[in-house]
Parts: sequence; structure tokens; C-alpha cells
Amino acid sequence: MRFGETVNSLEEYIPFSYKPGIIRLDANESCLELPDEIKTQVLNAVNNVEFNRYPDPYCKELRRYYAEYYGIDSENIVVGNGSDELISIIFSSLVPIDAKVLTVTPDFSMYSFYATLYGRKNSQFNKNTEFNIDVDSFVNTINDGKYDFVMFSNPCNPTGQCLSRNDILHIVKKTSAVICVDEAYMDFWDENESVMKDVNTYENLLVLRTLSKAIGLASCRLGFAVANRNIISMFNKVKSPYNVNSISQAIGCCILSSSDYLRLSAETIKKQTMELYNSILNLKIKDAKVFNTKTNFVYIQVPYARRVFDQLKEKNIIIRCFGSDRLRITAGTETENKIVLQALEEICS
Repeated sequence: MRFGETVNSLEEYIPFSYKPGIIRLDANESCLELPDEIKTQVLNAVNNVEFNRYPDPYCKELRRYYAEYYGIDSENIVVGNGSDELISIIFSSLVPIDAKVLTVTPDFSMYSFYATLYGRKNSQFNKNTEFNIDVDSFVNTINDGKYDFVMFSNPCNPTGQCLSRNDILHIVKKTSAVICVDEAYMDFWDENESVMKDVNTYENLLVLRTLSKAIGLASCRLGFAVANRNIISMFNKVKSPYNVNSISQAIGCCILSSSDYLRLSAETIKKQTMELYNSILNLKIKDAKVFNTKTNFVYIQVPYARRVFDQLKEKNIIIRCFGSDRLRITAGTETENKIVLQALEEICS
């Protein structure tokens, strides 16, 4: 039987299960719970959902609230069941089977995962020792390799490093490939560095965003693709007709209408991230390199990363370990940050 043979060689990703008493600093979620006032508004919104009806297939209201919050046109938006669904659609339906795909490393692993899963020819561009993209070399690689589709995150997960808006647009203008920029963490950096408002200027630009990070709605699974209307029409042709449930749509509308709270939350998380970053620097961990960040996490290169990861896990603190020498720690609450810093000091002293 050939059923499932295309996935036999894939390794299953098993996220850590939530359990009482465990500090989760591995998934880059917002560390802030919604205030009671907004929770009440959310409950009221959910109470008005018609549970016996299918959801709006085009998420009109959600797109309108999203467009108003970010200052873009709702016609340039399609909503997905998390960004993962949109990435899956891109590689299963929009990138031709014989197209050449370029991703970068280190970067979000799901780009190359979906490219491989759907049989696309995927190559990877290596970042430099500072985990940055050399823009000129990147452009030359795209053009010399005749790549059709290029995808990377900005700010980058897991490194926290960034390319400026000018650098991104330089890549877009100097290549004929479709350039897909995942801006999941842009809320923590600077909206002036986003290329989301440039999608109508460049036909080969596609931007992904999410409500799972700074907006704090990881449980609702809401992702957004922003592009010119031609690309958006392509998504609408191939996505499932009722891909975003009515409850998530209602909650998303409610949260996006709370603009003052959302911007204050992002600033709070940025402050806590920088405090975590500076505190880890002050620990002076032996042989460790701590990278500055424009996200809600801190990236550390240290030769004994696996030992640190395992010993933190024994203390019920879960972070991410990449290979044998890199760690990523999501900024938590002030209390969680203090606990992980104390544990790091004990382990690395």
C-alpha cells in the first residue's frame, strides 16, 4: 500500500503539552492575559455568534477591523486558520510543482517543511555568522539560481534579527521571484519597517502576519496574507470555503477594536524582552553570545545549549533548543523572567 508514503521520512513535531506548574517560554506567545473588561466584550461577541450557521467564508468584518488597525485596504487581505494554513496553501497550490523555491537558514522551519511536503524544489540560503542576510549576495543567488519563489521571516524567528524595509524592497525590485515576507513579529519592532503597505506597488510582494504573537490570540489561530488583489484572488480560489470559524472571527474583531490596549501590550512585552535580554547579558554566561532582538524572545548561541535546555526542563522551565548550540527564550511575565534567570545563573555558573 502506497498510502502515506510521502510522509514516511518526515519527523513528527510534538509540541510540549501544557501542564500545571510548567513555565512555557518556548512558543513565542504573548505573556499577557486579556484584561477582564476585554474578556467581557469577547464573551458578548461570542454570545452573538449564530452557532447553527457556517462562518463568513471571506471574513469580511475581520478583514475590515484588521485593515483599520494597520491602515491598509481590506481587499488586499485574506484570512487563514493561522499562518500555517496560508503557508500550506502557498506551497500546495500557488507555487507550481516545477518551481524553484529558496528559503534561508536559520529561519522558521515550517517554510522548508511545507515546501518539502508538497514536493517543491527547495534550496536554502545560509545567513552569515551574525545570522543576518547579506542582501547583495541574496539578490545574486535569487537571480543566478532563477528562483521563482522566496520566503523568509522578518523579524526573523528564531534569531530576532531584521532586514530594513529598504533592504526588503531592494530584494523585491531587483528580482523577478515572488518574495514572501513573514512579518509575524513586526508588532514588536517598527511598523514603519513593514512592507505590508507596499503590496500594491510591487506585484511580486506577499506579506504574512498573525494575531498569535503581540496581539495575544494564539488560541484563535488567525493568520493573514496581504498582497495585491490578483494574488488574493488566487488564495480565495483554493482555500477551504469556511476555513476560519465564526468564534475566532468574532473574537478577532473584538480584540482588533481595542487598539489602545494592543499597542500598550506590545510596548509592555518589548520592555520585558529587553529586560530579559540585558539580564542574560549581565549573567556573563561562559562562551555564550546573546543576540540583540526586535521580537519577544532572546536568541543565545552557546556550545552546551542542550545541557542548559535539559536542566531547565528538569526545573519545569521549557524553552527551545536548536541543534547543540543555540537557545531561544520567550519573554515571559516579570515573575517568569526572574525564575528563568535564576535557573540560568545556577546552571551556567
